Amino acid sequence: MEIYQSTELGGFEKVYETTSSSQTSHAFTGLSEMTVYRYKVRALNSGGASPFSAIAGETTPGTVPGAVTDLTAACLGETIVRLHWTDASSETGYRVRVNDLSLPVIMLAANTTSYDVICLKGGTDYDLTVVPINRAGSGTSATASITTLLGGPGQLAAASVKGGGINLFWADNSNFETGYVIKAIASASETVPPDGPNWQVVGGSPTDSDGQSAVYIGGLAANTTYWLRVYATGADCDSASGYLRYRTGPASGSASVTLLGDATRSGQTINLNPSMSDQGPGVNGVSILLPPQASYWFGLWS
Repeated sequence: MEIYQSTELGGFEKVYETTSSSQTSHAFTGLSEMTVYRYKVRALNSGGASPFSAIAGETTPGTVPGAVTDLTAACLGETIVRLHWTDASSETGYRVRVNDLSLPVIMLAANTTSYDVICLKGGTDYDLTVVPINRAGSGTSATASITTLLGGPGQLAAASVKGGGINLFWADNSNFETGYVIKAIASASETVPPDGPNWQVVGGSPTDSDGQSAVYIGGLAANTTYWLRVYATGADCDSASGYLRYRTGPASGSASVTLLGDATRSGQTINLNPSMSDQGPGVNGVSILLPPQASYWFGLWS
C-alpha cells in the first residue's frame, strides 16, 4: 500500500509505503497547524499498483493565542487613552474594541504591545478591550475601564460689585463639559483652600462659544474674604477644580476693582502698561478715567 500526500495546492508526493496486506490505517504526526492536507491511497501486489482511491482531506487544528495580560489604560488628554499590555503567545495580531459603536474596531500587527486610542469624548466612561488573534481564532481578551479627563477651568479672575456681588471669569479648557459649578466658602486661609462640607453652591454657567466663561455671583457678604471654586461637569465625571481667593467689596460706595497683570490704579483712573494695551504705533499705554460706583469689563486685543 502507498499513501500520497498533498498540502494546499501542491502536488501529491508519496509519504508512506507498507507491504502489510492487512493494514487499513496510518497516523501522521508533526504536521503544521491550520493546514489543509489531502491524501490518496493505492494498493500494491506483484502485478503492480491499483488505481488511486478517492481523495480525502482535512485541516489540522490550530492553537489559539495565549491571553492578554497586564493591560493598563492611561489618559493622555480629553480624547486620547494609551493602552499597554504584555504580548500574548502565538498571536499574529490584535483587535482593539471600544464600547462605543460609533468608533471602528482597530486591527494591530503581531507583537504590538501598546496603542493610543483617539477620538474619544472627554469626561466619559469607556471600556477598552484587547483581543489576541491568529488563524485558529481568538485568545483570551482583557478589558480596561477608564474615565477620560475633563479639562478644568483656568485663569480664574474676579471683580467686585458693590453689595457683596462678584463677577467671576475663567478660561474654558474643555470641549466636552456640559456646564460649570461654582462654589464659595468664607475663609481667612491665605494659601490653601479649606476642606470639608461647608462649600456652598453659589452659581452655575454653561460654556460660552468663544471658549471663555463668566458668571455673576450675588448674595455674598460684603468686605469678606472668600475662596471660590469652579469645576466643569461632564457626561460621567467632573473636572479638577480651579480656585481663587477673593475679598468682596463694600456694601455701598465705590466699586472695588481687581487689577490683573501689570495694571495700576490711581483714584478713578486705570492705567494699562504697554504689555497690556496698544492703540497704535508709538503708543505706550493708556489711562482710562472711570466713574465711581460701577463695575467694568475690559477687552484687550491686537
